[in-house]
Amino acid sequence: MHCFYACAPNITADVYYKHPNFFLLNGASIYTELGRTDITTILRQRCIAAGCTPNKKELREAIAQIAENQAINKIYPFLPGYPVGLIPGTRILVPIALKPIQPASGDCSLLEHILLELLGPQQLPFLYGWLKIADECFRHHNTMPGQVIVLAGPQHAGKTFVQEHIFTPILGGQAADPYRFIIGPTEFNAHFFQAIHLMMSDQKNPRNREDLREFFRDVASNESGLLHAKNKDAGTVKTLRRMTISCNLAEKDLAIVPPLDGLEDKVMLFKCEHVTMPFPGDEIAQREARAAAVKAKLAAFVDRLHDHNIPADLRHPRYGIKGFKHPEIAKLVRQLDKEQEFLELIRERKRNNPGWILTDLTAGEIYNEIFEQKSLQDALRKCSGSSVSAGRLLSALVERKDRIVTSRLIRGEVLYTIN
Repeated sequence: MHCFYACAPNITADVYYKHPNFFLLNGASIYTELGRTDITTILRQRCIAAGCTPNKKELREAIAQIAENQAINKIYPFLPGYPVGLIPGTRILVPIALKPIQPASGDCSLLEHILLELLGPQQLPFLYGWLKIADECFRHHNTMPGQVIVLAGPQHAGKTFVQEHIFTPILGGQAADPYRFIIGPTEFNAHFFQAIHLMMSDQKNPRNREDLREFFRDVASNESGLLHAKNKDAGTVKTLRRMTISCNLAEKDLAIVPPLDGLEDKVMLFKCEHVTMPFPGDEIAQREARAAAVKAKLAAFVDRLHDHNIPADLRHPRYGIKGFKHPEIAKLVRQLDKEQEFLELIRERKRNNPGWILTDLTAGEIYNEIFEQKSLQDALRKCSGSSVSAGRLLSALVERKDRIVTSRLIRGEVLYTIN
């Protein structure tokens, strides 16, 4: 008996309990779920291997000790940012973890070629910096946030291929689509707490671009997120997240990019060009060969990322790398914003009324002047239903800091000038 109690701490090591089952670290360094009968058998085998033979009472006491002192309250498989085991300072178990690609020396020119053709030399350093930091965070179990990447370009350019076959493997090999959660049909989001890579591709015409902006801001700003699994209580969890979106250049496609104001350094807005892919064609054999060719070079590419130095002028104190907005894509996205629609209405009214002086006007004066033109009334109602909402749109235009719209406060009243 004394032998058993001396060995007990080792016998019950790496075993946790969550009613009604137990979790045991197996030879593959994964926690597997076992019932009481199976865990009793394993504890007996451990005792015998340690040189003692336990009786039933001793085994019951060992199981009771596990249930009392090694109980867990939550289980999050593949939780990004954490290795297998208990999260420090919690009773949360990560039974199986995402694994980074192990770097290896070799030729990665194929991947470098694909990314260079897709983005060009000006944009590529931003992507390399983003990938390097994401890989380092993943490798060192760091939950540091990072920018949302948008790949915008023509159809069949290779955007989704890069997301699926370069970004996803580097970010743990799993991707999750958060779109249904963002737009509101479901409040359950546990599936994208099992992947670092939150990926959206070719989604169109979201109902509310403001919801997208808030999700962008959340992913790029916060280490923690609210995890809500079906039939479970929601809870806040620190996690590692990186989000990418690919879209075409038509208005209905670009609408998946939210209004950019307020996002500042929180996005990488890239303009993409067509990539000359290996094994061109859409047959299954060609697709598989293309994917296999890229997969074979990923370890060498990760090794190349490790050696990449982020230029001093691109470093950011919070994200490690500055955000980027390609001016052409940013202009196209801004044209989708309500404030941009309102600005175009002002310009249209000015073209039809050249004598209108656009200096030191109130929001109400601007709204009423546009409303005077009957052909603009329907469009005005859609983007601004009153002088109050017109004031909000004008304020948003001022906040762009491009000085197309400026404002000043005179005797307690905001006056706008359109240049």
